[in-house]
Amino acid sequence: MMATSPLYHHITHGKYLFPLLFLALTVRAQVRWQFRKPQHTQTNVTDNSTVSNDDITMFTVTLPVDHNGTTTETFENRYWVDDSYWVEGGPIMLFDIGEVNAETNLPYLNVSHQTAQARANSGLLILWEHRYYGRSLPALPATVLPDDLNAYYKFHTIEQALEDVAMFARTFTWGSATVSPGHVPWVFVGGSYPGARAAWARKRNPDIWYAALASSAVVHEAPENQYYYQATLNGPRERGYGACADDMVAMAAWVESADDAAIIDWLMALGNTSEAAAALFDPASLSDNLNVYMTTALGTPLTEYQNYALQNGTGARGDLAYFCGLMAQLSSDGAEGGVFSALSEKEAIAAAPASCGWLYRLKAGPVQAPDHELDRRGEGSGGCHLCGECEECIQFLNSNFVSWNYQVCTDFANTVTVPETGGGLYPHRFTSLEALHDLRCKEPFNLTAMPGSDNNERYGGWAMQSSNTFFVDGQYDPWRPATVNSQVPEGHGRMRTEEVPLAGEVLKGSIFAMVVEGGAHYPDLGGGWNLSGKPAFDLWNKAFSMWLPAFQVHEVSNVTAGPGAGWSSRLLCTSGVGGNSRFKPTWAGGDTDT
Repeated sequence: MMATSPLYHHITHGKYLFPLLFLALTVRAQVRWQFRKPQHTQTNVTDNSTVSNDDITMFTVTLPVDHNGTTTETFENRYWVDDSYWVEGGPIMLFDIGEVNAETNLPYLNVSHQTAQARANSGLLILWEHRYYGRSLPALPATVLPDDLNAYYKFHTIEQALEDVAMFARTFTWGSATVSPGHVPWVFVGGSYPGARAAWARKRNPDIWYAALASSAVVHEAPENQYYYQATLNGPRERGYGACADDMVAMAAWVESADDAAIIDWLMALGNTSEAAAALFDPASLSDNLNVYMTTALGTPLTEYQNYALQNGTGARGDLAYFCGLMAQLSSDGAEGGVFSALSEKEAIAAAPASCGWLYRLKAGPVQAPDHELDRRGEGSGGCHLCGECEECIQFLNSNFVSWNYQVCTDFANTVTVPETGGGLYPHRFTSLEALHDLRCKEPFNLTAMPGSDNNERYGGWAMQSSNTFFVDGQYDPWRPATVNSQVPEGHGRMRTEEVPLAGEVLKGSIFAMVVEGGAHYPDLGGGWNLSGKPAFDLWNKAFSMWLPAFQVHEVSNVTAGPGAGWSSRLLCTSGVGGNSRFKPTWAGGDTDT
């Protein structure tokens, strides 16, 4: 495996050891048992201190590369199963790991929300690896040249991946137990992109996914997303770091107007502050990759912010607060506007490298962040030309960054940009939609068309609604504007309720959701899931226990119904499945407008 940066580990471990983006949970049971509230074998279901991951086993399932049948190619998709807490008669919970190598979650499973969820619900725990990530890869392309990569990722789409888990659930077996989604409730859990997948899956295949926990579910596509960085600025300003936020904006404004020579001098000054900073910047390649190096430098204080915001005690180092403190010390009079108000522009420009350099000393990184950006373009050390003969090519594709970039360039349209008018965290010259599209889409994949937002029309975007779904967001999550809990004016300003709806009930005019105070990205699934995210964790388990008794045995269609189509199958007669006459043939968990 290619070495990964501290930033990468924050994304993966911050998201997926506790949530991300994102996780799918499945629970199996037999027809003979009556659905009921979970039977707890331990009183403290959130105490995983004695749990190990020795009982989780990896399997693979053979899936078609194209569910529409245009090719006969197949691939092996990895998943892991832990039945340590499963009681026959409990649910089956699929945790979608999303856009990373799912195997990276295993060392942290004993402190994860996945284990706590399985324990709380007597559930069968399944960790699912998304197609084209980790080792769930179709046959590698001939080369990593743009046209070959474009052809390779042709079937790397949201709908293909949703059908992967639907097919898996239809065909999954576990010994002699009854585990069909028509006989036991399957639940999809995820955070971030996997959170959106959870919500989409429930709406798309309600006969398979009885319930969904959609944390930080980025269900609204914005091909030019200017909300993310604005939300990032709002948090510090609301928490007493307004002067520091102003300094970061002023620094970006300086880069916008500065000539390349001045920017290179600034980067060289930053590289001279510490060994860690020196490892970050290669003087020989600064001029050719100025956009990559400069945006990396400006983002130094924010590497933790998405997953931790300004929380303490959840595993964060406190990068942003530390950086802001260093900047404040360089201000002679503590001016309200920060360093750029207290000092001359020349002195203020020199202050940022000094503060960033100290930050690099503190955390020794993120020394490889620029390499990841170059890898996205096929120019980094991870790329080579002959995949069949080059181990580096496998490492390149397995880095996951290439796969994720392709999704953002095509099917998951959410390119984060800044306004042309200024006032953002980064200079528009480097982070405009056009500049990023050329850098991340056109160069590596030869993609010329801008991505659309078809999923908003397909699933509802900001207006999305479905039954048996709980939406959770963090107050300061930069991705919150892309969720149903969006605080931006265009997001409809939907009302939230924490009163659990009836099973199958689609609320009118409101959503069953929670915004965790002070929370960041997927707060109930991340590092603070059992701290700041605990209220959401508890409300979800309360809702799920209330929905379980309404589950009805039903037939599951082999044909995907599509979003909003309701049930694609007819209900089974109650006497026709295992002689279980307790189930009434009236409703099996599909959407019911009330």
